[in-house]
Amino acid sequence: MPIEELKRLERVDEDRIEKLKELFPEAFVEGILNIDKLREELKALEDESFEEGNEEFYSLNWTGKREARKLAMLPPNGTLKFVENEGINENNTRNIFIEGDNLEVLRQIKKSYSGRIKLIFIDPPYNTGSDLIYKDDFKEPTEKYLQKTGQADEEGLLTANPKASGRFHTNWLNMMYPRLKLAKSLLKDDGVICITIGEEEVSNLKLVANEIFGESNFLGCIIWKKKTNGNNVGFIPSVHDYILCYARNVDSVGEIGLPISQEYIEKNYSNPDNDPRGPWTVQDLSANHVGPYFPITNPLNGEVHLPPKGRYWVFNEEEVKKRIKDGRIIFGKSGTARPVQKVFFADKKGSRQKSDSLWDKHGMNSDGTEELTQLFEAPKIFSHPKPSKLLKNIINMFTDSLTNDIVLDFFAGSGTSGHAVYELNQEDKGNRQFILIQLPEKTDNSQYPVISEITKTRLKKVVEKLNNDDGNKEGLDRGFSVFKMEKSNIRKWQSFDGNNIDSLNQMLDLFANSPFIEEVNEIDIITELMLHQGFPLDSKLGKETRESNVLWIVQHDNVPFSLVVCLDDKLHEEVGGYLSMNFVNGTFICLDNALSNEQKILLSESMNVKTI
Repeated sequence: MPIEELKRLERVDEDRIEKLKELFPEAFVEGILNIDKLREELKALEDESFEEGNEEFYSLNWTGKREARKLAMLPPNGTLKFVENEGINENNTRNIFIEGDNLEVLRQIKKSYSGRIKLIFIDPPYNTGSDLIYKDDFKEPTEKYLQKTGQADEEGLLTANPKASGRFHTNWLNMMYPRLKLAKSLLKDDGVICITIGEEEVSNLKLVANEIFGESNFLGCIIWKKKTNGNNVGFIPSVHDYILCYARNVDSVGEIGLPISQEYIEKNYSNPDNDPRGPWTVQDLSANHVGPYFPITNPLNGEVHLPPKGRYWVFNEEEVKKRIKDGRIIFGKSGTARPVQKVFFADKKGSRQKSDSLWDKHGMNSDGTEELTQLFEAPKIFSHPKPSKLLKNIINMFTDSLTNDIVLDFFAGSGTSGHAVYELNQEDKGNRQFILIQLPEKTDNSQYPVISEITKTRLKKVVEKLNNDDGNKEGLDRGFSVFKMEKSNIRKWQSFDGNNIDSLNQMLDLFANSPFIEEVNEIDIITELMLHQGFPLDSKLGKETRESNVLWIVQHDNVPFSLVVCLDDKLHEEVGGYLSMNFVNGTFICLDNALSNEQKILLSESMNVKTI
């Protein structure tokens, strides 16, 4: 075989490996493809056992991992219901608050928000032995969640995980794994996830996140100082938490860091000589890598300078002479010191300043507690809330103020993430959006009996405070709409005793009368169908009547087609013609009996027709 052909085949193989790495980063461990892990990913939807490979790979395994993976693959079995008058400016906002079990909610929004989230921030239970963790059931229907949410007691959605348990780490890992798998599918190609965690699970979380997001997509670990002392707890009292940061695709991530502020410029640059090129600072002219070595003569006094011992000049001799002439190399303020570079802020590449991994001036737990105390004018509203300053810095690092970036937090707690988005948008006139998800977990506070009530109340109080401060003259999005997890509005075929003909007839009668559950509102059906077709929750809903047919029209900037729904028993022929002409390549959903065979054929020529 000619050498050129061999080289071509090598390139093809490399391209295939890179494509696999892009699609299945979790199947690569230390840069090596784990065939068994790839096989599991490809067959994860099938309920079957896999043959174990003979070759051993570095990985984290625990009891229940396979079932945890399946939990992420299950289709949603419920829906989300819009709750009117529980939010603010509900008809003109893109901010969303969802009350429900975050695993099921993530399943429900997966299609609508796949590849759309710029930043996911989560503050999950740290698994200290006293934290409650989610108790997931492989086949538990949404209806049981609704029965339980009176809400989340020891028989419900949460469970204690004492350190004495033989499955202490296992239980926590089984909770986190499916949620992180779903989270990955929601991230944009240049999206980032940040996860706060304590000492108890940081090592396990790092291994799991490496598997799900890929080791090569690890951006770094922020060490956040959360308090001033460790209260002498443990052999080495801890005063910090960790924030693990991963990209969906590190090659797509742009500039990361905090935007350069005027305060930063004033602190680090000045212009004492009124240089027309603007503010500047000085930088060493030598480096420790091998380079040019020659004498530099000060034109003012003839003094000769050589690089310090073991160092070399960063420019060659010709470039040095050129820069001395145009004032980019100076000899100190006096003109008689060692030569240094004059570096202008105008020449600085990028608009962000990189942040190192140690965060000791980004707010503490006590600041978060004080924030809530002032907002609610009452103490002890919520235990250990994160300070908004911390969240603002994280959001600022990974999002852009002007590109409608979405921030998702599915362990929303008291709502610090939403608080931070509101305040950050006020500061830089941004248009970031948030989606918060919180379980209606019980509290000991009679005024706010579940955590989700604290979340909603906090968002309202922050909006009120900001509006009082500036009157929202910029017209920023300071609203949010509320959705709650509910069982599906569409009837599902239930299993029955094959010998019981009455049960079968009863079920057939129900489906004959209506495919929808009793006492359902049209808007709830539209919301469910909208999610099924991949439309986000902030889609625009229109309603018009033609020939007595009511048409619901759903549109969104990021969906290239319209969704039209008609729930009437019959569709008029004239309306069918109207749809064919005005919604070409759109999707039309109606009752199965509402269309004649001829109408189905005609509509299908211009639209994607689906029936219920």
